This record gives sequence, structure tokens and C-alpha cells, in this order.
Amino acid sequence: MSYDYGRFVWFELNTTDKDAALRFYPEVLGWKTSTVDMPDMPGGYSMVNVGEAPYGGIVDSPVPDVPPHWVSYVSVLSLIH
Repeated sequence: MSYDYGRFVWFELNTTDKDAALRFYPEVLGWKTSTVDMPDMPGGYSMVNVGEAPYGGIVDSPVPDVPPHWVSYVSVLSLIH
């Protein structure tokens, strides 16, 4: 598998109202969502697909009093083998 280093590869919305986000983004942008059960994450991890491709996720903010925000992940070359 080859990687395009330096490219944004995953996006995650940390929000205080996950249910509202799960209604808003699919309606406005046409995203498809599904929730995956995760033991350490009450309410699960909501996956976002654009078409058939996984694109990111929507989660309840793990830190109280932090406003909703997007986190972007960038592909990097690992020097650890």
C-alpha cells in the first residue's frame, strides 16, 4: 500500500450535540452515517461516509466546556518499524 504523505486523511467532529450534527450534516451535505459500538465511548463512534468512502467521524466531546470543533488527521511517514 502506498501513501500520499502530508495529505489530510481523516476528519472528526467533536461536538456537544452529536444528535444534532448527525441530523445536520447528512441533510446539508448528503453524508451517510453509521454508528459503531465502542466500549470506551458511550453512544458509540459515528462514522461518516462520503459516497462509499469512509471520511471521518462524529463524537461527543470528551472534554466538558470545550466548544464543538473539527480535528484533521494528516498522513505522515513513520520512522518506527
